[in-house]
Amino acid sequence: MKRVVITGIGAATPLADNFHDSWELVKAGTSGIGRTTKFDSSRLKWQVGGEIKKFNPGLYLTKKEILHLDPFIHYSTAAALMAIEDSSLATNQHNGKGDNKKSDNREKLRTHNL
Repeated sequence: MKRVVITGIGAATPLADNFHDSWELVKAGTSGIGRTTKFDSSRLKWQVGGEIKKFNPGLYLTKKEILHLDPFIHYSTAAALMAIEDSSLATNQHNGKGDNKKSDNREKLRTHNL
């Protein structure tokens, strides 16, 4: 049995839409916690949280997928694709056809054909 390890990092966080920017903000002592904006929390005891605000799911998913999938799937798919990109796994498997690397990686992730 072969073991596959993707040694890359990807993240969509309340601080930024990628790991590297998030990490720089963490090192600078920036907090991603703030007043909730995605739902009415006025009746709740706690009205703060770590929401992911500056995120474009269209970079990782089709319009149909964005409409039919919950945001947590958007974030996890994006993070997985970022990890693949960071690992250089995608660049080692270029097919020579000049395809868009991000859409090619998205299709590979969708079909489990890495």
